Amino acid sequence: MLDSSPIPLKSRQADFDQLCHELKNPLMVIRGRAQLVERAIQRNTELPEAERARILHSLAAIEAAVLGIVGLIDDSGHHS
Repeated sequence: MLDSSPIPLKSRQADFDQLCHELKNPLMVIRGRAQLVERAIQRNTELPEAERARILHSLAAIEAAVLGIVGLIDDSGHHS
């Protein structure tokens, strides 16, 4: 039989904190990898300028999206 008693607030907060942590870690890895690729592209003089600009623009969009999601997590009250 399923237990229908409410989950204590402390337990829900701990679950939420764990979820936030689990979301932020891979997001920050994505951000770091995008920054590494960005630096490599900036140093690459063999790539045509238009192609370089297109890639850098895409990497900036990735970083902005990651930071936006992390900002939403932080605004939810979780700061780790």
